[in-house]
Amino acid sequence: MNKLKGKKNIEKLFSEGQKITLHPLSIVVLTSEEMALGVSVGKRHFKRAVDRNKIKRHLRNVLRQQLLSVFEKNEKNFSVMLIYIGSQMPTLAMLEQKASKLAEKINKTL
Repeated sequence: MNKLKGKKNIEKLFSEGQKITLHPLSIVVLTSEEMALGVSVGKRHFKRAVDRNKIKRHLRNVLRQQLLSVFEKNEKNFSVMLIYIGSQMPTLAMLEQKASKLAEKINKTL
């Protein structure tokens, strides 16, 4: 599991990847040479970096616990970006619940 980094890789992910949304989470997936993961929280709704970092910590935790197993079952490698698009400060329990529903939705589309 690598970090998703590099402007070219991220631009390619957003231009060619498949976007799956289940409010307040959105995920962009693209098959790639190696597994790469990233999380993002917009500045528009969360001005303070402390809040964005807390949400990103929660997102990485949820990604590791629930969504990573979905991608590891498949033989292909994926570049994955998990984005929080909500405007309210989430709880970890709420993110876990939404991520499990998102995992089911991903299973159907992959």
